[in-house]
Amino acid sequence: MFEAFVLVCLMGDIESKKCLEAVDTEGPYKTQEECFKRVNEMIDGLVKANLPYQPSAFRCTEIKEEFLKT
Repeated sequence: MFEAFVLVCLMGDIESKKCLEAVDTEGPYKTQEECFKRVNEMIDGLVKANLPYQPSAFRCTEIKEEFLKT
């Protein structure tokens, strides 16, 4: 299982590097391919929202099964 994350940073503020991590609320995903698809959807949504933050990095983190059990 994979969880999607996108790093967004404040545009025009290179020195302070004010960044936030956007965490997906729809996952986790069974495959890394599904996770990357969701990352692209998240990036598109962030760009369309016209926020002062710009997507600058992403990752799909594998989740161990023992962490999924509640």
